[in-house]
Amino acid sequence: MRNNINALGATIIKGYSGIKMSSAEECMEECNKVSICKIWNYYTIAASVNINQCFLKSAAKNDVEESGVITGYCDRSQIIKDLLRGPVHGYAIENAFDDIETIGYNDIYFPKRINMRAGSAIDAIQIDYQSVTKPDLSGPHHGGSGGGLCQLVLGLNERIVKVQGRIKDGVESLIFTTNEGRNNKNCVSNAKVTFVEEYPGYVLSYISGRYGRFLQQIRFNWIREEKAYRVSSVVYDLSKAIITEHSKPGTVFNTTLTNYSPVVQKQFYTFTYSVTESRSFTFSTGLTIGVETTVEAGIPLFAATEMTVSASASLRFKYGSESTEEKSQKYTIEVTLPSNTTMDASLFVLEGTAEVPYVAQITVTYTDDTEKIVKDQEGKYRGVQASNINAVFGPAKPIKTPSTM
Repeated sequence: MRNNINALGATIIKGYSGIKMSSAEECMEECNKVSICKIWNYYTIAASVNINQCFLKSAAKNDVEESGVITGYCDRSQIIKDLLRGPVHGYAIENAFDDIETIGYNDIYFPKRINMRAGSAIDAIQIDYQSVTKPDLSGPHHGGSGGGLCQLVLGLNERIVKVQGRIKDGVESLIFTTNEGRNNKNCVSNAKVTFVEEYPGYVLSYISGRYGRFLQQIRFNWIREEKAYRVSSVVYDLSKAIITEHSKPGTVFNTTLTNYSPVVQKQFYTFTYSVTESRSFTFSTGLTIGVETTVEAGIPLFAATEMTVSASASLRFKYGSESTEEKSQKYTIEVTLPSNTTMDASLFVLEGTAEVPYVAQITVTYTDDTEKIVKDQEGKYRGVQASNINAVFGPAKPIKTPSTM
């Protein structure tokens, strides 16, 4: 689970600054109130202390006995995501590493290529990571240079769903299995499996641990990958809508009207013009770019004097992109022409942008088809549409009639 914390409080327990919380959820709720994102740890301190605390991750904790730790972060551009940290396998000796320092917090990454060196044990591990929307990243090499290469290359939509291994003097063996049933087999022949990690609905995101000449310790960090968003129960606040008209109109039609008769005439000309309208929905808490999104809601429509909401419709797009639609509309020009005159007429369409805040419910669907409903999420609708249409007429010019030729 990802959220954030700034310096949260001044309750001092055994020399560690933190703030008393009754649950990890309450810790995260408090973290949401601050503006600067920091990595945080939520500890359930030993039963003898019987106090839950939120700490900055940088806080010293060498005499805090941990009976449970949740680690994560908050980025206000991201919706809260589940992060499941598996147990530590191995020994707390030598050099610590955490690949989150490579992939960062601005997107979700998964292993693309797992490179291990192994002989009688795992000498080293290095992972290349892939994201749905960002460039690939290569994690550091953790361990020595001995042993032979043992590798597993994953496809774009292939994920690690299970890890098996053995701990002896260090990390002796590791077997990674994907959602397509493939694995790297056993890098160390005849090594027995002493642990299995597999969490329904979760996939491996990144690793952390410790290393020296060999891989001494490893920890697997899992996430629930999102497959789709459904946005519903949208309530717009039209009183806070901001409408901005574009400064440069577009010409969509030119014509010449002619009256050859000796009397004044009214003329009507009806024509069809096309405009491309775009619309987007974003949330202040953010969602993952590229996830298939369905919005079930009416669309704000604006005219010169008022704003309304259309009947409910269903829009589909990938989050972070705009939904576009080409619309054809009819417009009728009416003009009174003096006798024996001709007149030029032009039609100009002025586009405008509307930004309207709203509150909605988000249903998140994960790759295992489980769902999570998040209510009362604030967002902003942004739409571009034709806001005003103007007909411009030139001066009436006399023409030669057949009787005067």
